[in-house]
Amino acid sequence: KEGRSLGEVTKYLVYNTRKRQEGGDSAENYFNCTEQVAGVQDTRFQSLMPDALHWLGVTKIHNFISMSDMKYNAIVNTGIEIMNRVEIPRELVPDDAQVEITAK
Repeated sequence: KEGRSLGEVTKYLVYNTRKRQEGGDSAENYFNCTEQVAGVQDTRFQSLMPDALHWLGVTKIHNFISMSDMKYNAIVNTGIEIMNRVEIPRELVPDDAQVEITAK
């Protein structure tokens, strides 16, 4: 699933535009490029995400697998304990994914 709910076609249009832009793909232009192609800003609110976990009664996560500091911070800042944060092995992350990771 595409994280911003833009749909797969728009996602690929954004990726193509980012890779072909002058100067190449960069973290500094990540959100701007997406907004230009999709016509909308990123509307994800990581700070609201833990509400669903609290509603479900989650107080502890034993293994958290995500590279997103925003997700991690949103969860722990609301009192949910994360016992083990599992990093995705570097060899499994494509080099061009670093642009998104840095931007976010």
